[in-house]
Formats: sequence, C-alpha cells, structure tokens
Amino acid sequence: MALLSVGNFHPFDKIKRQKQSRQLDDFARGDFSSITAELQAAYQNTAGMQERFVPLVERYVDELAGLYDAPVQRTWSAGAERFADVYSDSGLDAAFAEVEGVGRVQRTALCLMMPDGIGKVRPLVLRPWQVDVECGDPMLAADVQAADKVTVQVPQQIAAGQVIWGEMVFTRSTIYRELRAERVPVYGSDIANPFPGGRYPLAVLRVSKPELGRFFAPVNEPLLNLQVALCLQESDTEHLIRYQAYGQKVIEGASHAQAVDAVQVGPDKIWALVAADPTAPAPKLTIVGKDPPISQIVTWQESRIRLFASMLGIPGG
Repeated sequence: MALLSVGNFHPFDKIKRQKQSRQLDDFARGDFSSITAELQAAYQNTAGMQERFVPLVERYVDELAGLYDAPVQRTWSAGAERFADVYSDSGLDAAFAEVEGVGRVQRTALCLMMPDGIGKVRPLVLRPWQVDVECGDPMLAADVQAADKVTVQVPQQIAAGQVIWGEMVFTRSTIYRELRAERVPVYGSDIANPFPGGRYPLAVLRVSKPELGRFFAPVNEPLLNLQVALCLQESDTEHLIRYQAYGQKVIEGASHAQAVDAVQVGPDKIWALVAADPTAPAPKLTIVGKDPPISQIVTWQESRIRLFASMLGIPGG
C-alpha cells in the first residue's frame, strides 16, 4: 500500500489499512453499518436514499473457506497423544475454521492462545485491525516471534451498551492487559512472559505475502470494493426506480390563474382545463417521464459480479 516514494522512504497509510480491515470484518459478520457513510460520501447531493445490503463477503467466505466443514482426522506422533484431549477440549477445529475464513478476507489472521483452566486453552482469532506489531529487525518483520512488541486490541469494558476497547501487550519480558490504567496478568499471577525465550503464544496464517519490512499482507481490497459497490448500486437502483417509475403530470400552457393544486386526477374523475384568457390556447395535461434502463443496469451489474467472482475464485463466477 505504498502511496508514493520519496528517495528510499515509502509512506504507508496505516489508518487506511486498519479501516479497510475493520470494514471487511464487519461485512463478514453481516454488519453493514459502514454503508451509511459510504452512501453519504458517494451521493452528497441526494437525500432519501434507502440503504440496501448485499451479503457478498459472507457468501465469499462460505464458498471458499470449508476445510473444516467435515470432521478432521488427526494422527498424533508418538509421545504427543496427551495433546489430543487438549486439542479436542479447546475446540481448536472450530478456531482454525475461523482462522481460515478470516484469512480469506483479511489475507492475514492470527490465533492467540489464552489460558482457560487445566488441560485446555481458549483460542482467540485476531484480525489485522486488532493487532499492531513492532518489529525489531526489518528483515524479519513478517516473523511475529522476531517482534519487539505486539499490541492486541481486546474488549476492556461495556458501558451503556458500548464496547470500550483496551490493549493486551506482549513483549519479550512481559505479557499483560491494561485494565482501568492497571497492568493485569494474563498468564499466571504476574505479568512476566512465561514462555521460553520470551516467545509469544501467537500463530499466524497468511494467504498472500506482505511487502518486505511489513508484517501484514494487504487485505482483500477487490472484495471490499465490490462489496461496497454492490450495496451502493442496489440503493441507487431502487432510488432510481422509485422516482422514475411513475410519470410526471405536467400542465402545458397553464396561466397564472390556473389552480394546479386543486386539480383532482384519477380514473373516475372528469374535468376540464379552461384558459383564463379566452384568446390563449387552452391548457393541456400531459404525463411525461422516462423509463429507467433497469434491464441494462441489472445486466451490467450481473456481468460485473461474474467477472469479479471469476477473479476472486468463487465457483460459478
């Protein structure tokens, strides 16, 4: 996502990447609240457009992420059988299925293993918008275990129905949550990093490679663009039909004295328009309008969906 180059410096819009990641995450969960702002930005001079939603991202995940739809058979090597119960009790198949779905949309997914009592862990699947990775050696930026610090956005509290987010911080020496300005241990009774060599309990899946010097692969921008475009097109088409499906009644040759508002129209009405000036042509009521090209719009929209679907790897595209 390099915007321009200045010598050896390549600016990167981190806020834009986080916004795209969050919006894709919302669409994958069936949350279309961001469409309100998209409509306002695209149709600044149009009022009254209704929001209409097309669940493209959800469908995309359903079509392409299915490795864990069927029961998974695993063979444990000698000496590792004891992990079979931990794996089953922790629901890791379900977590890995979520990781696959997130990876399809976000291109990068992380799985954080949280403590959950004796004999199991609680997997937490993370999206790029939730995670900030501070690399030590830029040549090893893609390796989470080489990072100096990893910060994860997690819910801190709920107030009046609103989720307030806080941070979980991982460093070589400490792991803690920031809760009401206090550092709360995550693993054990203190904030010391308990893992050998200061490692992090994070696993990473990438569907494509990140740029050298960066941790995250680019999110699936074509999917995001098509999702937004389809929602806007549905809203625009409905708005077009609503205001162009009916003919506009027009009185031609009306005088200033013509009581237009008093004219009653309908299939059971009989009336006559009389000119105020006997020497002037009599007014005439006509119905004008233009049939909106709905069939052309639908055909164009369907062809666009098929084109993008074939490029995105959706069956039948």
